[in-house]
Amino acid sequence: MRNSASVFRSVQLVAFWLAVVLPLVLLGLIAVGVNGTWLPLFLSLLALNAVALALGHGYGQ
Repeated sequence: MRNSASVFRSVQLVAFWLAVVLPLVLLGLIAVGVNGTWLPLFLSLLALNAVALALGHGYGQ
């Protein structure tokens, strides 16, 4: 039981920091211009950010 809690805590840690860093990457993509070439990457990172926000939400509480 302790091992699964440790794994969840690690996933939550990584998700929290992804949720912190990914908006900077998204802003960089917006700065260079999201055209047809970059649009799939932008949308994928945006979805990943939403998942990271959900998973990392309770970190540090």
